[in-house]
Amino acid sequence: MTHNSTETHQPGNHLPFTRDAAAGFMLGALGGIVGFSFSYLVACFSVSALRARRLRRREQRELTELIEMMAFSESEHEP
Repeated sequence: MTHNSTETHQPGNHLPFTRDAAAGFMLGALGGIVGFSFSYLVACFSVSALRARRLRRREQRELTELIEMMAFSESEHEP
């Protein structure tokens, strides 16, 4: 099976783009999907880590305030 490059193509017989272009488009689309998914996961992880850090800080601050209030309350009751 030989390919004759001089043969004329009929308008309805061929795609408006080559297989290489289609493969490049598919690879580009796949790369875009993978890239978006990766960046989305990184963003979700970062937001989750920030929320966890804020929650730990808030809990630590509340615990420290509670300890200080208890110490202050005990010092008032001592004779």
